[in-house]
Amino acid sequence: MDFVNASATVQSRHSKNGETRTVPLSDDLLAALTKLKEERKPKSEDYVFLLDGEFWKSWREAFNGAVERAGIQEFPIP
Repeated sequence: MDFVNASATVQSRHSKNGETRTVPLSDDLLAALTKLKEERKPKSEDYVFLLDGEFWKSWREAFNGAVERAGIQEFPIP
């Protein structure tokens, strides 16, 4: 997370296509993440997005889990 340049970088090991990508943050998202950072006073190794206390390894895994918990059947899983 780059608060100075208002961007976030997704490392290749966490991306869908295996490529590292940097994306801009909207003003609203930057403000929300800045507030969260100030409230939590995180260490540099802390993650923002957690699932059951662990960092997300796969967006697909998180999405599929959400579909399952919602009880949605016959949903085309990406």
